[in-house]
Amino acid sequence: MQFAAMSNRPSLTLEIALKGSLYPAHLAQLMVPDIYGVQDYFWGPGPATVPATAYTDDSFNYMFVGFVPIVLLLWFGILGGGAFRRGRVLITAIAAVALIYALGRYTPLFALAFEWLPGVDKFRRPVDANFLLVAALALICGHLLSDYVRAGLPRLRIVASVAVVAGVVALLVWAVTFSAQQGYGMEALVAVLKAVALALGAIVILAFARTPRARVVAASIVTLIAVGDLLWWNVAFRLNAQGHSAYAVLEEPKPADAKVIDLIERLVRERQAQGERPRVEVVGMGGPWQNLAMVRGLEATNGYNPLRIGFYDRLVSPGEGNWRLDLRDFPASFDNYDCALARALGLEFVMLNRPIEQVPHLASRPVADVLQAGPDVWVYRLRNSSPRLKFSRRVQVADADAITTSGQLLASPSLDRVLIDDDTLPSGIYPAEASAGRAHIVSWRSDRVEIETDSDLGSMLALHDIYYPGWIAEIDGARAPILRADVLFRGLEVPAGRHGIVFRFAPFALDNLRDALKLVTHPRG
Repeated sequence: MQFAAMSNRPSLTLEIALKGSLYPAHLAQLMVPDIYGVQDYFWGPGPATVPATAYTDDSFNYMFVGFVPIVLLLWFGILGGGAFRRGRVLITAIAAVALIYALGRYTPLFALAFEWLPGVDKFRRPVDANFLLVAALALICGHLLSDYVRAGLPRLRIVASVAVVAGVVALLVWAVTFSAQQGYGMEALVAVLKAVALALGAIVILAFARTPRARVVAASIVTLIAVGDLLWWNVAFRLNAQGHSAYAVLEEPKPADAKVIDLIERLVRERQAQGERPRVEVVGMGGPWQNLAMVRGLEATNGYNPLRIGFYDRLVSPGEGNWRLDLRDFPASFDNYDCALARALGLEFVMLNRPIEQVPHLASRPVADVLQAGPDVWVYRLRNSSPRLKFSRRVQVADADAITTSGQLLASPSLDRVLIDDDTLPSGIYPAEASAGRAHIVSWRSDRVEIETDSDLGSMLALHDIYYPGWIAEIDGARAPILRADVLFRGLEVPAGRHGIVFRFAPFALDNLRDALKLVTHPRG
């Protein structure tokens, strides 16, 4: 709860949320799995074809349940009224609400819910309601098939039946027309005809079973058809079971990929041997590469992380996934790879799928050495990155979150001083003319950092690792308050003399649990 309250999620705007809406023509995929070619090349509604749904893709939108369940829903549930009987109203209502929610911008209700219903503005994508919709449909269809076994076919209503069939036909025509606009009309039409044949077969089986025993047999057969349909399309499906070879870059990379990875790892090790801890950024390289830094133990500025620390996301804007270059923003506070924040992060190596001057949104080409120039991977080494540890008697107190109207930081990190946020004021005064002393990292783990310092008068220590609740600082075993330093990082006032300093992450410490409860129950602003 503490992380959610401090994350980027509460800052979502309606405009961003609406980009995750389900395009209505996708409802045809409930009945026809391959109407948009998901088994191979996807040509359906998505970022490439409908920019208004930029935050969806074929995996989010895939919602195939089979034509047989849809026949049950429309015939027995809607026309026969089975979906509205006692005991099913709640499930049906959940399905209806989930559908309206998933459609997002395509109904007027989502914007109203976003504005007035607590919690709606915390979710990133309306289309995620598909999960709830499909689960509710499964429960409803189970009830409807049970009704059929007990009571048989519902009474036929001609006008309503014609209206329902016309609606289904219109939806399928819309989907085929959309596919035709992408150059795949014939493929979509063939997929529809195959699915319709299956649906007609199920209708015939259900319609000609007149006795209770025959209805049991008919229900069993259509259930097998539905299960077989789902298995045929979903077993070893690329959206839920990609082959191991797709992720070979993480374990057994191809020679060309291995060469690039070995280069980065060797350079990082060399810098670590010198006492530095450089960060890397891997972006635009495709899906498997987004986990490369984590698997290989590299410290990165980005990764696959939809939920991120709020102020980091706002100031650095790494994007929710680094496999697509267009998701990487460069706000005014981080407009280039050699800006003040990039240097403060210790960003030293950048891996791209194109030359750096072709990166969208980048303000200008940074000063960087080219370590590899294609053909598939470009590797750059940035100059003048800052060390991860700073020990200084030059201290500036300022509002670390203050920005100009264009979004630039009013006070930026600098090598010659430590910037302390005015919400975490230091207790001492540090004349800049005195010597700061020395500090070096003894050991480093993701949840524990040990440092040794030596100074005559005491100094301000800035560890360029993210400032976040749950971290505890100790000087010679005694607790000391952590300050917010250099906009994103942790700072500590260190007294004169030689000292052993430990930063350790203890999120379940009692004081942090109290702070988390206060943050959740009494959020600021």
